[in-house]
Order: sequence, then C-alpha cells, then structure tokens
Amino acid sequence: MKTIKTERDIRLTHDCVGEFTVPDYLPEIEKLLSAECSVAPDGIYLKSGGASGITAEQSGEVAFGVIWQGGDAATPTGAVFRCDYDNAAALGVFPADATPRCRAVTTVDSVFCRVTGPRKLSLRARLSSRIIAFAEASLSAPSECESESVEVLTDRIDSAISVLGSSHDLYTSVDVAAPGTPLYCRGGIRVDSCAPSAPSECRLTGEILLTCFFAVDGGIASESASVPFDETVALDLHGDMSLESAVSCRGFGSVTSVSLREGETSAVADVTYDLFADVLLSSVGDAVRDAYSTSAVSHAEYRELDFSSALACASTSLSVNERTAISRTGRVELVTGSAAVESVRADKGKLRLSGSVTGTALIKTDGERENVPYTVPWSCEIPLAKDASACENPDYVADVSVLSASGRADGELSVSAELFVSVTATAPKRISILDALSVDGGKPEPEHFVRVCYPTAGEGAWEIAKRFRVPVSRVRSAENTDENGAPRRVVVI
Repeated sequence: MKTIKTERDIRLTHDCVGEFTVPDYLPEIEKLLSAECSVAPDGIYLKSGGASGITAEQSGEVAFGVIWQGGDAATPTGAVFRCDYDNAAALGVFPADATPRCRAVTTVDSVFCRVTGPRKLSLRARLSSRIIAFAEASLSAPSECESESVEVLTDRIDSAISVLGSSHDLYTSVDVAAPGTPLYCRGGIRVDSCAPSAPSECRLTGEILLTCFFAVDGGIASESASVPFDETVALDLHGDMSLESAVSCRGFGSVTSVSLREGETSAVADVTYDLFADVLLSSVGDAVRDAYSTSAVSHAEYRELDFSSALACASTSLSVNERTAISRTGRVELVTGSAAVESVRADKGKLRLSGSVTGTALIKTDGERENVPYTVPWSCEIPLAKDASACENPDYVADVSVLSASGRADGELSVSAELFVSVTATAPKRISILDALSVDGGKPEPEHFVRVCYPTAGEGAWEIAKRFRVPVSRVRSAENTDENGAPRRVVVI
C-alpha cells in the first residue's frame, strides 16, 4: 500500500536583482517606457539537511522585457535581459522508508526597474514560490503474532499521487506582420487538451500565443500571432505506478525565449518553450485500522496517517474584458500585466475561482507617454470529476497566467486579457492505523472487574470488543451470544 504525505503551501519570496550594461549598439536609456518579466524554472532538487530533514533547492531564470527611449524624439527601443535566481526551503523530516518528491510553482508578483547610469539598468523581480512535497511509504500488517490468533479490521484507502512530466527546449517559429522595426516579443501557452497517450507519456495540444512589438513613426505598434502544437510529455512514473489509475490530467507551459528578427518578407519570431503535464493518480489499497487477539490479551500501538484523496486536475482558458477608472484619454501603446488567484471554492461539483489582473498601460497623450497602473477582477468555473462538497477542507493548487493583454483609454481604461487557469484539487484525510501488535499468551486475564454492556441495534461482537478494548473471544462466549453468534441484549465481559 502506498500512501502520500504532503507538506503544503511552503511559500518562499525572494528577489532577483541584476544590474545590466546596455550594449553599445543600443541607444542609451533616458526614459523607461515599460518593463515586464517571465520566469523559466530549471528544476527542483532534494538533499538531506540533517535535523531539518529534506531541503528543496530550486533554481531558474528571469527574463526582463524592457522598452525605453534615448530621448523625447528618439524611436523606442526594446531588449531582453536575463538573470538567475535560486532558493531553498526545509520540507521537514520524512519516514525512513519514504521517498520524497516535490514540485514547485513560481510566479512573478512585481517588477522594479530604474536607470543607474548612462548605460546602466537595474532590474528587480519579486518572485513567490509554492513547493509541494510528496512521499511514498509502505503499509504492512502487524507481523508479531500468528494470523489465526488475530482479527484484523482494514479500511480501503483511496490516496492521490501527483506525477509531473516535462519536455524542455521545444522550438518553433512563425511569420509575423512587420509594421515597423522589430523590438521584442512576449508569449504565453494555452493547453487545449491533456490525455495519457502511452504507458508513461501524455499528449498535449494547444497554441502558443505571441504579441510582438514594433517601433513605428515614433510610437509602438503590436501584432499578434499563434502557433499550434501537438507534443508528448514524458512522465516521471515510479515503482508500480500506471496511467490506468489516472483521475485527471492538466497541462501547462511557459515560453522560455522569443527572438524577433527581420525575414525576407516579414518578421520572424523564433520561440523556445517548455511543456508540463500534471497527472493525478489514484492509489487504492488496504490499511490496518485495528486488531484484537481472539485468545489472549494483546497490546496495540497506533499512529496517525496523513494522505490526500484524489479529486481532479483541470484547466480552462478565460477572456477578461473589464473597465477601470483613470484620468487619462489617449492611445494605449502597450499593456503589461500579471494575474493572481485570490480564492478557490467548491460549489455543486464545480470550482469557482476568482482573482485579479494587475499591471500598467503605456498611454500616449499629446506626445507624452505615461505608465498608468490598473487592477481588474476575473472569475471562472471549472467542473470537478468528483463533488468536493463531500470533503472537508479540500486543498487546491491553482495557477493563472496572462497570455495576452490590450487596452483602450477614453477617460476609463478598458482592459482585454486572455488568461489560462489550471487547478489541482485533493482532499486531505487523516486516520489512525495500527503500527504494532503483540500477543502475550502467558499472561492471565484480569478477573478483578466485570463490565456490563447493552449492545445497540446491529452492533456485533467485533464492535463491542473494539469499544471496550478486550479480546473478541470474551464477547463471543456462550453466555453472551445466542445460537446464531449474535450478542444478547446484555453482554458481561
């Protein structure tokens, strides 16, 4: 029997700081117009940490997309700068026979940019990581006594195992209409379907959505493009895991790099991206809840078992069209934004998610450009494979990413954004299981007291013995049971 122990919601917040020198072939920075960034995780590694148990170390790269001007009359220029980040967190002590694994979700909360010198740019990204750890342990029935002298009560446990797979450094390219000089591109990934396709693989289909920016007539123009993909992702299956027990599958991805270059007839965007599949497997087995000797006094030791019951993984695309009050009217040249999940709740077999999109809109009015901050809400519903209302305090891990964003300013800012939302839902459970059992056949049974029991309707010898912690043989004596073996109205033990 394999069970799962989960260390949930370990959040790490850290800075990625970099000071970059602008290359000589790019103009000096006098006025920053906009900045945004994306995260490309490299992986997460586990190592022993002494008394603290297992430590998870995570690393990755932050890519900053920046647009600036060398002066009021200069043409806007764009570039991408990169820096590395890493963090570590103690996950705690796991049982000796458990093999911990974990996965991480890292998002960017905010971006800070400033000019530090004629050709220097200081960048800072505020990152937040959620690390979720899993451990597989084996359960076995007590072995310190003969099976014929023990009555065992077992429970079937439906536990959840989340298995992650990934495909890195996938490449594609697409032609983009070029209204001016190429600046840079940003991209997001929408996964339309995720399904097991082989004994250890999942097939993901969807689109890469790109927004490319060009300098034209002293301003900024944008063009959109999409690239379909149909890829397989290898899963990290362990032991006797099989995709036949898969409850559900969710797919997501990230664009690690986009380079925009001039082609013969149009601009060409070269895209490198990663795809991920998160499959929720159901592991069903027996756990020994209790046991009593049928012939002599027994001593039992118990422990608490934490595990997660499988519910569902799901994902959906979402369009947001909201208006927010501002005091500007002009042409919106560029909209940047990031999304956050603020609440998740279950309602009649559906998950209701809500959150907000925050960012800045670069608005040009009377020849002057200004970054105007905005915040707009979003909400959506995702159906669940199981009804979570029957579970107490379900756990949800939800992610949301911004695929594209645009806006219009006319005294109010109208923001249109395409989001991709994904969620994994499990139900945490805890039961008491038998850890050790011993039978002392040479110890006489105590005779200095008796108990009088009045069984309830339908209560059997096993339930009475469990309630009073006595051998079942004392309840099943001829004086306490009828010819059918059922307890009488009064039982003396």
